[in-house]
Amino acid sequence: MVADRQWPVSVTLKFPIDFGSERITSLEFRRGRMGDIKGVKIDGIPSADQLMLIASRMCGKPVAALELLQDEDGAEVLELALGFFARCLGAGKKL
Repeated sequence: MVADRQWPVSVTLKFPIDFGSERITSLEFRRGRMGDIKGVKIDGIPSADQLMLIASRMCGKPVAALELLQDEDGAEVLELALGFFARCLGAGKKL
């Protein structure tokens, strides 16, 4: 479960990417902050674009770099962003 992870979380890419002159073999994600969802609609499930923006903010890489990820690596990255988004909305808490 994402909430139980120890932060920062390092994601080793199964398929490293080349972005500009940089070869990216892993991404390090810090624990999310409220500013990471700034500008993201919070009514329903966020779009892939919104999740990539959140992930970009959490790992410090541009969205354009994350767009180069293969599906397996992208799934793990989106899981981190979606988990953070859900926690911001109080997922799992009872009113």
